[in-house]
Amino acid sequence: MNGYLPADYACDGVGYSPAMFWSHAPQGTKAFAMMMTTLPGDGTTLWNWVLYDIPETATGLSKNSSGVGIPGMSSHGTMAYAPPCSQGPGAKLYTFTLYALSESPQVPVAPEEVTGDVLTKAISAITLGSASLNLSYTRPF
Repeated sequence: MNGYLPADYACDGVGYSPAMFWSHAPQGTKAFAMMMTTLPGDGTTLWNWVLYDIPETATGLSKNSSGVGIPGMSSHGTMAYAPPCSQGPGAKLYTFTLYALSESPQVPVAPEEVTGDVLTKAISAITLGSASLNLSYTRPF
């Protein structure tokens, strides 16, 4: 992806979730979580993708992935990948973070209430390691 998020993965394209692959998980990994965030100009965190309970045997997510893990609620009100649709001119930075977990997260709410904030708190004590990928996207105006 060369540091840029292709339009297929944004609201200007098809809006698919991108394929993600990983290897060399830390010893003791029992589950994974994937989150995609952006920091708009006001300093808040927006969650484009909240996915957890990805099996320990997984080594990736396919393009337009579904049926793997449990989706949480994006900041856009969907329980699925919410393609970026940033407002205003200029490139925006999107961060995909994969978390290797020592156990499946125990979330204190129903799946439709698992936001990025809820999941971040739930995995804070069980995260063995993480890896992030930053990609920028500029909307064609």
